[in-house]
Amino acid sequence: MTKRAALGAWLTVLWLTLWGDVTAANALSGVVVALVVILFAWPPAEEHRYRFRPLATLAFVCYFGWKLVEANLVLAREVLTRRDTTRTGIIAVPLDHASDLVVTIVANAVSLTPGTITLDTSPHPRILYVHVLHLHDAERVRRDIHRLEHLARRALGFDGRAVPPAAPGPGAGP
Repeated sequence: MTKRAALGAWLTVLWLTLWGDVTAANALSGVVVALVVILFAWPPAEEHRYRFRPLATLAFVCYFGWKLVEANLVLAREVLTRRDTTRTGIIAVPLDHASDLVVTIVANAVSLTPGTITLDTSPHPRILYVHVLHLHDAERVRRDIHRLEHLARRALGFDGRAVPPAAPGPGAGP
């Protein structure tokens, strides 16, 4: 059974479970939803050189979890004290050998962390633009984002080859 067929079967079973009633209409609609998901959400061929690494994924999740706790403590201290230590800023973080999938994971992890949000990404060269609420050390923020990128690449089993840069979009300069 191919990966797509197995995924389609799993999505259909999940659909039926969510509806809680196995009927012909629910089964048919589950198959249609599974087909749409597989056709439009299947990663491009270039992304298939990645493979899931459980221990590296655990390291990514632990590091990201620690960063979430740390950011929440900083924001809680900000709310509970009378002094204002906010120093907002936008920084550009160049990403090393990041594919679209890695950029997406890192950008979402940054946006999920309280006090930071991804504003934009540049496809050529790969740059992540991040707004930071407590920007006291830009290099530390860049190191943290590079660490997230490194852990995401390891979790996906990146094989070490350079990822070709994305083609410049329409209207992009030379």
